[in-house]
Amino acid sequence: MHPIPAVQLEYSPSTFDVEGLRLNILNTARNLLGIKIIAYSPLGRGLITTVTM
Repeated sequence: MHPIPAVQLEYSPSTFDVEGLRLNILNTARNLLGIKIIAYSPLGRGLITTVTM
């Protein structure tokens, strides 16, 4: 079995659930297991940019 090198989570102005209950789990994963946390869609899927499609 291979170790988990990273976890990708949506972290944007519209989704702050990463800072809630899962924060302790993420801190444990990062500090004890060395798992990297990667932000997915930090610009809110383009909602806070001036570009619209």
